[in-house]
Amino acid sequence: SAREDDGASQSFDQRFAELSSALPQFDKIVITALGATSAGNSGEPWEMQSHEKFRWYNLNCITSDVWETIPITQQLHFQALLMSNILALEKVERIHVFDGDRGCDLALIALSLSKAYGIPFVYERSYCSPCGIDVKNYANSLATARDAQQLRCMNEAHALIVRSELHAFQLIRQGIDRGKIFQLPEMGEAANSDTILFNGTIADVYEQAYQHACANNCY
Repeated sequence: SAREDDGASQSFDQRFAELSSALPQFDKIVITALGATSAGNSGEPWEMQSHEKFRWYNLNCITSDVWETIPITQQLHFQALLMSNILALEKVERIHVFDGDRGCDLALIALSLSKAYGIPFVYERSYCSPCGIDVKNYANSLATARDAQQLRCMNEAHALIVRSELHAFQLIRQGIDRGKIFQLPEMGEAANSDTILFNGTIADVYEQAYQHACANNCY
């Protein structure tokens, strides 16, 4: 997951804190994407810091200004190469990607690594379109290449985690498999609507999503 600016970092920190607290039984690592922070001084492809609940791999071998001059396809390939080494080193058993400004890029990398190494891929989405959206025509509005890739990542992820009932139903109307969408409790409380796809605590949702992803990993 990437830390890109103060707003993105705050959102990431909140979501990862929830994940760490809800699932303390899992050994976790965090990977920060290239270009998200300033370059390190070690000369290594990444710098690793150990924290109480996770190990943080900061991909910081290139300065952000240089990184922005590199074509996006080459960025994705290079990051996938670095991340594949980390996955092998840590013997990662599942991939959990948070969205953001570069969410689609990270999801594409996660999808490729999932297919290459047979690792279940869970995609957590916080973005939700405005309430006034015409959901019947929403899929037809995915005109750009990035939109198409985003939809592809959501379709091919083994499990999707969302933060609102509206977002869940928008995804269903776009053709996303209903059975792999898991909704986190809204406002920090267990949702109780009869139409909600999944009710329960944050820990329940993450565990169910992980179990579903592992059970449906066909790569």
